[in-house]
Amino acid sequence: VSDKSDSDSQPVKGWVVITQSDQHPFEVYLDTNIRRGGDASVSIKSGAAQASPDKSAAFLIQTIKAGDYIGKRVRLSAYFKAEDAGHASLTLRMDGAEMKVMNIDTLDRKPIKGTTGWQRRDIVLDVPAETQQIAFVVSLRGGGQIWVDDIKFEEVVGPDAPVTSARSPFEIQEGSARRIEQYKSTNKTDYEKQLKVFSRRNITAPLAPVNLDFED
Repeated sequence: VSDKSDSDSQPVKGWVVITQSDQHPFEVYLDTNIRRGGDASVSIKSGAAQASPDKSAAFLIQTIKAGDYIGKRVRLSAYFKAEDAGHASLTLRMDGAEMKVMNIDTLDRKPIKGTTGWQRRDIVLDVPAETQQIAFVVSLRGGGQIWVDDIKFEEVVGPDAPVTSARSPFEIQEGSARRIEQYKSTNKTDYEKQLKVFSRRNITAPLAPVNLDFED
């Protein structure tokens, strides 16, 4: 299985593409024909109609600095359209020192599958004080194609927006710490390499999201 980051030639401004595939390539591109609003959506298309979700996946990722959102409750929402999709998901992740996950939620409990029209999905989480980076991830595992449009990231106030994660930040942080220790003990060189990339993003990441509607 190859793990490829296409950072040298990004098809979508402000976003990084990472693909994992045993044999079937993915296409990630702006689609001006199928979109929910504006001039374009972003599409992720598998090179195979049927592929293993465990061996074939593509990720569209954007990371921002957490500073302006510390201590707030935030919502990440997006609209998905799918055609024969194996498993499409949205993730909101908050990372702290040494890449420790401070809070996270995904749509994996209710993924986008098969063929659908435009559907909105939301994630609501609190941003822990120790958070350094916030990541937005759109993914497609397996075969098929998805389109994503009109992503929004916003502060939410009041009890009308309960958090969507089934786990508490403490549970998430404890689990992440255990995984990091295991990672460090089994592959220290790779861990240190990833940590350098993470530390560099602490400097270079933008303060706020860019190009969430794929119009730039």
